[in-house]
Amino acid sequence: MALPRPALLLFLLVVLTCGQEQCSSLGLCDLTAADRHARIHAAVQAISGRKTLQNTKSSYRRALVWLRGQEQCSSLGLCDLTAADRHARIHAAVQAISGRKTLQNTKSSYRRALVWLRDHDRSCPDASNFVQRYVLAVLYFAAGGINWSVTVGGVEKSVATEGLYLNYRHECTWFGVECDNAGRVTKLLMEGINMVGRIPHALSHLDHLTELDFGKNKLRGPVHERIGELSNLVRLDLDLNELTGDFGKNKLRGPVHERIGELSNLVRLDLDLNELTGTLPDELFHLEKLEWMDLDSNQFTGTVPAGIGALRNVELMSLYNNQFTGAVPTGSQLQHMDKLEYLYLDGNDLTGTTDLCREMDDTV
Repeated sequence: MALPRPALLLFLLVVLTCGQEQCSSLGLCDLTAADRHARIHAAVQAISGRKTLQNTKSSYRRALVWLRGQEQCSSLGLCDLTAADRHARIHAAVQAISGRKTLQNTKSSYRRALVWLRDHDRSCPDASNFVQRYVLAVLYFAAGGINWSVTVGGVEKSVATEGLYLNYRHECTWFGVECDNAGRVTKLLMEGINMVGRIPHALSHLDHLTELDFGKNKLRGPVHERIGELSNLVRLDLDLNELTGDFGKNKLRGPVHERIGELSNLVRLDLDLNELTGTLPDELFHLEKLEWMDLDSNQFTGTVPAGIGALRNVELMSLYNNQFTGAVPTGSQLQHMDKLEYLYLDGNDLTGTTDLCREMDDTV
């Protein structure tokens, strides 16, 4: 017996939309694959008739085959797992990253990212990109992703409304995200997009990140010390936010954390115009690739460490307007800094003169 037309249309709507959602433990539409195929066939036959569908080349038969095959899951569902197994494995994988206590807070960005992956995405817990996809989802919820905006052709558009981030597509296609040829996140370029909230420490799991630019936003709170684990980071730009902690051109206060020495690939370090205090940690002078070190206009104390001579690739070093005491670095301390062109030491309480053995463009 043919289904009444309203019921038939409703059924077809369920068939089509079911293909876009996650599967239950039975597969799409809470049916085994065989049952789903049979019911789709019956519904389409009620519309088009048996004889029409017997012609394998007809548009009706081809439409039936397309409907039946679209987004088809195995009888196990997404990731060849039952829904319950998939949920459990996603939870376990996320808990290994963020910890049980963090996920217990139902309002935390970590828990919200878990729920999105589990209930609204098609992520598989064993996929090679699972960790970075989760981390980027955490960033979205932690930094007010719903508020992010981008200007295109002079028109400001909502990143969320336009579906530019947190969608079904691979995360390397998301707004502000760039990857290498292996699909690993290498750059987060999100300057001036109205980020509001905090920088999550989960970013430390993006092992291949080389550039992090969250400048000119409204981020606040501390910069977690685990950012120091991003050992491949070359460029770090957090300027013009409302952060507290150890990095960026913000309203920073307190000492420079010793874990800064773990950013072994850092080329440019700009911490000027803050309220940083204490002495410079020895770990700072382990950054062998550093080319630019700007620490001016802070409240650093103590002597200028002799270890600055280990920064052989530095072209500019500015220690201007701090509270350093003791002697000016000698030429022998700086003799291995062959690329040094600009050295600013004024505005401190230093004594003596430097006996540099070569001329530099600007020494103050």
